[in-house]
Amino acid sequence: MTSKQLTSKSGIKCDQTPAALERPDVTKVMTIRSTVTRVCEVITDLHFSVPVALSKPKVPEAVEEVLELRGDEGSVAVVVEKWGFMKAGQPGWLEVTGLLKDGTSHTVKLMDGEPLTDTDEKDGVSRPLLRKELNKFPNKTELTVVFRTTVDACCEDGPVITFPESKYTLRKYYRDLTHFNDRTFGRWEVGPAAPDPRDLTFESLGVANDGTENYAVRNITYTDKNLGAVLHRGFDDLESGTTYAFSARVRRYNTADPTPKLSLKVDNAAITGIETLTDLNKWVTLTGTFVASSDSALLVLHSHERNGMTGNDYLIDYLLVEEV
Repeated sequence: MTSKQLTSKSGIKCDQTPAALERPDVTKVMTIRSTVTRVCEVITDLHFSVPVALSKPKVPEAVEEVLELRGDEGSVAVVVEKWGFMKAGQPGWLEVTGLLKDGTSHTVKLMDGEPLTDTDEKDGVSRPLLRKELNKFPNKTELTVVFRTTVDACCEDGPVITFPESKYTLRKYYRDLTHFNDRTFGRWEVGPAAPDPRDLTFESLGVANDGTENYAVRNITYTDKNLGAVLHRGFDDLESGTTYAFSARVRRYNTADPTPKLSLKVDNAAITGIETLTDLNKWVTLTGTFVASSDSALLVLHSHERNGMTGNDYLIDYLLVEEV
C-alpha cells in the first residue's frame, strides 16, 4: 500500500484530507465496516468514515419542479445519479407518493428491494414511471420521490440510507373523451330535442384495426320535436380561468330533407357556428373553445332543425373536452 497504512490499532490512516470533503454537495458521512485480508494477517472490524454526495432523485421531464402530464400512454423516467459507495447487487427502493382525490396516500413503487444492476452501477439508476399510474393522482398533487439503499451488497445487511427526497407538482392537462363503443351515452344525457326513446340509437361503424367494433349515436329524429339540446352534460371538474376546446364529430345519415343543422353550446352560449350537414360520406368536426368561469359548465350538442319525420338524420361520435 502507498497512500494508506493499515494497522490493527488505528484501522485506516490517510496521508491527506480527501478532496471530497471540500465539495459543497456532500450530504452524508458514511461509516463503512470492512474486513481486510493480507498475507499472514486478517484485520477485522475496521471502521472508517468517508464523505458521500447523495443526490435527490430526479424526473428529467419536469420543468422547474412541475411535471406536466398529457394522455395515458408511455412513461416518464425517474433517475438517481451515481454515488460513491454504489455497487451492483445493493438493494434499492424507489417510490413516488402523493394524495389521491379522496385524501388517502398512494405510493407507486418503482423499486422494492430490487438489486442494482451492472448498468445501474455504470450509468446510475433509471426506472420508468407509467403515465397511467400518474393519472391516478388529481391535478396539482404534490409528489414526493424517495430513494433508499443499503451500504452492504452482500454478506450482511447494512444500514438503510435514505437519499434526500425531491418534490414535484403534477400538472395534468384536462381531457375527457366519450366514444360510444360500449353502446351507452356515458355521462352524457339525452336532451329534450330527442324526446322519444326511438330518436337516439347506436349504429355500428364497423370493426377497427384492433378488432373491436366501433359505434356511433344515430339520431333518426323519430319525432317532430327535434329543436334544442340533443345531448347535454354538466361538468363539475373544470378549472376557472382555463381555456378548453369542445368538439364533436357528426355526419349526415340520409339524403331526405330537411338537412341537419347542428352547433355546440356552453352554458347556453354558442361556441361554434351552425353547421349544415350535406355529405353522407364525410365526417365533420364541430369545434369551439371557451374559458371556464368556474369549475362547472353545461355543454350541449344543439339541433337547429325541428322537423325530422323523413330527413334531419345524422350520426354523432367522439365528444371531446380538453384543455388547450
